[in-house]
Amino acid sequence: MIQNSSKKVVALILLICLVFSGCSRLNVKTDKEPDDETSIAHDLPDETSPDYSKDENKEDEDNAHETDIPSVPESQAEYEKYMNFLNIHENVGKFYKEDLDRGKDHQYIEIQVTNGGSLVGFGLFEIKGNELDRIAYSASPTGTGQDYLSSSTNDDVYDGYGQVRYSYDVMFFDVYRYYAWNGRCFEHVSTSVDTGDYPDNPQQVVDQFLRLNLLWEDDRNSRDVINRLNEINISQKQLDMDKVFRDVPEEWLSDAKVGLVRYSSHQEGASALVIVPIPGYTLEFTLAKNSDKWQIDDIKGEFAIKR
Repeated sequence: MIQNSSKKVVALILLICLVFSGCSRLNVKTDKEPDDETSIAHDLPDETSPDYSKDENKEDEDNAHETDIPSVPESQAEYEKYMNFLNIHENVGKFYKEDLDRGKDHQYIEIQVTNGGSLVGFGLFEIKGNELDRIAYSASPTGTGQDYLSSSTNDDVYDGYGQVRYSYDVMFFDVYRYYAWNGRCFEHVSTSVDTGDYPDNPQQVVDQFLRLNLLWEDDRNSRDVINRLNEINISQKQLDMDKVFRDVPEEWLSDAKVGLVRYSSHQEGASALVIVPIPGYTLEFTLAKNSDKWQIDDIKGEFAIKR
């Protein structure tokens, strides 16, 4: 589970009927949405919770799906057994159990994760006897972002999932990643990045150039990022990012990601020089204004290499 520094993480446990169809897609039965009549919601029990009588739970026990998965907890002991089975070690605020189709083979559990604010994520587990194998887990480590299973044909059959990111982990760009089910696991297929409006001045051009290069490799290799980098950098040079990540202090990288690095610049007509100080190093960017756009036409420094 993800622990946000400012908000308590709440996990919403949703048992969903999932089965494989062939070897290329994940099936989920969704012909009935959970509501007040079909869903059971229980507040988390505490040490002082009263005992629940067998008579009150007899109907649930009689209708229980034949599996060794513990039922939704009604006592502290059942809660601990449930959490141990799911291998979850964070406090859970509420459980939501959807009606299961008793006639189907329920092979998967989806765990939906939220911090009650800007984080939504999920975990997908395969049920194997009395054990769970994790198929996928996707939730933003920053506490901000949306991750969700998806159907490419909108027919309630899961065959992929998406990740939406827009915080400091992606330098505040709007990023969408898509992963597709290949019959065995989910694999990354594509990334789109909204690079925003073209920068207005030389410092903003250099700042965007650095932040785009500091994105994760899959994001950095997206067509959107490549197109913007080619637009703002018309020089024959680029940055050796392997060397940057290896040699540059982590504190500087963190500051650069959120725009806290101070640049010095000098502009004269349609030419400009922007100097980027790095502890132990210096990067120099020369820029020219072409068709009302500032563009990098040379890069000098320890991390500059030929394209």
